[in-house]
Amino acid sequence: MLPLALKSNNSGGTRPTIEISVAGGPKIPVLFDTGSQGLRVFDNSVGTAGISETATRNEVTFGSGNKFIGNRATAPAIIAGKATAGPISIQLVHQVVCIETHPNCAGRHGFSSYIAKQGVRGILGAGLGSGDVFSPLLQLQGGYPKSYTIALRGSASNVTLNAPITSPAGSFPIPQADNPSHANGSPAWSDQRIPGCWAYNSAARSCVSTVFDTGATHTSTDTSVPGTSTASVPSDTVLSLATSATDKPIWRISSATGVIEIRDHVSAAAVNTGISLFKTFDVTFNVANGMVVLTTAPRH
Repeated sequence: MLPLALKSNNSGGTRPTIEISVAGGPKIPVLFDTGSQGLRVFDNSVGTAGISETATRNEVTFGSGNKFIGNRATAPAIIAGKATAGPISIQLVHQVVCIETHPNCAGRHGFSSYIAKQGVRGILGAGLGSGDVFSPLLQLQGGYPKSYTIALRGSASNVTLNAPITSPAGSFPIPQADNPSHANGSPAWSDQRIPGCWAYNSAARSCVSTVFDTGATHTSTDTSVPGTSTASVPSDTVLSLATSATDKPIWRISSATGVIEIRDHVSAAAVNTGISLFKTFDVTFNVANGMVVLTTAPRH
């Protein structure tokens, strides 16, 4: 079991963080983000033991408008007390900037403003997508897990590897990635294209690409979701999720009690669940078989 902490950022959102150490450096908090993949750590927060930086440029842009600029490197890491199976590929981040459409993002003044606003020194991308820099959860000692389950339960929040699933409320298949395996042989999945079936209010439901994302503070959709009529969401709007176009919803979020945004995403997803769904369900990412499974669990 890997402990998570739920922390608030300066924008009023709550997101999970996990404690890591890279190359023998200090223990630092990083965002635990299922909406991206790979370990991305600020260069002033790592040690020197076993780290090797390459000249290969590595850049990634997040939905928040923050852009991490750095180089690919390899380094051993410890993830919430559990060591990786030797050095792994990471992004050694040298600079954080805002993209043009988000000039006031957390990284507008570099590391200092990003750390002050977000309370983290990097991002652990736990997504299952392929790439040279991929999820460190798939690179721990003992081999990659067959699944991992995220339980956001206040001070008892955690990630459990290979946990049994009981009483599932619904499951969603994950399409296989174009490159179906990572460098260590673990499966790769296109987890930005999970077919979730969504609708606003009483509109006919449509199954569209969905990302189940702990790293986003708000639920958001683009205009392809049925029932979208304006660039903003009226206060009496309900967005619901089902496992098929004809099944009953298994989850709802109301704009009266939560935040729903309508916007384009940097990924292929039409819908980003944001962290709200994870506060209702334990969420299992089945690495071996390519499934996301939602399990109803008590919350404190």
